[in-house]
Amino acid sequence: MAEEVSTKENARYHIKRTAIAIKIDGVEGEKERNNTPFIDKLYNHNPTDIGISLNPSEIRLAFDNQTPYIFVKNDSMQAISFNNDLKSWQFVSKMNEKNKALAGKLIDEIKGEAITMPPMGDWLVLEMERDIPKGIITYSLLERPLKKVDKVHFLGYPYNVTEPVTIRGSFLGLAKDGNLSRDVPKGKYSGCSGGPVLDTKGKVVGLVSMGNLNEKENIMVFEPAPLEYFKTVIKHYSKEYGKTEFYTKLTGIISPNLEYLGRGKVSQEKAVTLKLYRFTYNEEGNLLNIRYFDKNRPDNNSYYGTHEVRYAYLEDQLIRSYYDAEGKKATTYRHYYFGNDIHKEVFQLDKNQNKTSLILKDSLDNQTESGMGSYLFKFQKIDNKTFIQRQFKKDGTPNVLTRYFPFHTTKISVDQKGFLQSIVNVDNNGDPILNINAGYAAVTFDFDEYGNELGWSFHDVQNNLANRNNYLDMDYDFAKVVYDFNWKNKNLGLYNGFKESYFDVNNQPTENNKGIHSIHYEYDQNGMFIKMVNYNLDGKKVES
Repeated sequence: MAEEVSTKENARYHIKRTAIAIKIDGVEGEKERNNTPFIDKLYNHNPTDIGISLNPSEIRLAFDNQTPYIFVKNDSMQAISFNNDLKSWQFVSKMNEKNKALAGKLIDEIKGEAITMPPMGDWLVLEMERDIPKGIITYSLLERPLKKVDKVHFLGYPYNVTEPVTIRGSFLGLAKDGNLSRDVPKGKYSGCSGGPVLDTKGKVVGLVSMGNLNEKENIMVFEPAPLEYFKTVIKHYSKEYGKTEFYTKLTGIISPNLEYLGRGKVSQEKAVTLKLYRFTYNEEGNLLNIRYFDKNRPDNNSYYGTHEVRYAYLEDQLIRSYYDAEGKKATTYRHYYFGNDIHKEVFQLDKNQNKTSLILKDSLDNQTESGMGSYLFKFQKIDNKTFIQRQFKKDGTPNVLTRYFPFHTTKISVDQKGFLQSIVNVDNNGDPILNINAGYAAVTFDFDEYGNELGWSFHDVQNNLANRNNYLDMDYDFAKVVYDFNWKNKNLGLYNGFKESYFDVNNQPTENNKGIHSIHYEYDQNGMFIKMVNYNLDGKKVES
């Protein structure tokens, strides 16, 4: 914001105050106004002051954290504090009551700090308790200093009006120290405090705070609260959250003991244009949550079946809980669970923080079983890349890993990058054994350097290719599956379609038990599935 004009500092955040002045050219929608205090000690508030929401994913120079925030201001507050009374604050659109934003923690609270004139930072910064819903406009910050005669405008609701006003003007320069001490005149803009000050491209340059009348030049001069206060508060607050990373895909996994692994990493700027996952970590590097977005909007169509998975770290437990795009409890769906009301995964940890067991809980916090009937999972660590998994039904009898891979005791391995490498059917000593029903002893997976799954193959105890048998109502009579992608961006795992083909024990093209050699999957430009078509070895279509 150009240059600093004062060395006054906020004791907590060490903020140097910078003010900008705006010359007002004209007013649209001038109407009467009145005072707007909180109605009662519970801080209920008449919805006349405008609040703005900034999306941190678009604030490239301000900070790296992705938590969204809402900014509000009210003249009747005597101190920047809610005395621990504020639990949440709901903002409801006047145009559409379904558009709601729920704010919670006051981030820049300094208990007992008086609101004096001039204010050091005329912002209240509240953390949003949920992601920004559809229908809520977000703003990003101007990244360069303003120049004189830059055209700017601010938005606001003068008191006692039902429609917002747009006040246009131009940037005069930095205000002299002390200008903010002047009283706000009994003009026509009272109630606009808290509105965003924007440049011609809609970038936020400040927040409406104060104004005064220059009688000599007969112009109105507003001195908005600057962005530096907000930026510094967020940088300070973001330290609690460490970093945020963005990935277009999650790597395929076969066990809940394998952690969700992002692939197709993209920059913060690119993130707002794609469907992707946001990984948020704390300062210690522990994963706090993973959230799925469709072009910066919360979405439920993720790899794990809903919008968000949250992590809680206890002394001897790791808990993963699932929530939808509205912040409500949700269930996860993975092929190794096959459904059921699974809201929470509770892992028991040993003294070295290794997972030793897992139980599943529903949305009422009752232990439940997976859709395949698994009630308890047990894990035995072999090394950093290998573990043995067993799963049990509610009556204590062994259960299969999945219907497609029907192993009761499975040795699971990953490669150097953490991508799934193999699953092996083992006996009580950990030695490979043939699963007679399935017809194989192991499955080897093929991932490329970017984490794209290119296929898998069935093997016997001697590691020879083996045909899958007719078991548990699954396709069979093939030994290997290969994926051939029509890549849109291989590095990011983005494609317009792919072909799934079958091969025999001699690694030659073959047909499965349904006479199908290959399945062609088609997607549109937005990654939405369109159709699939089956073909035999002669290239003729086969009905599924």
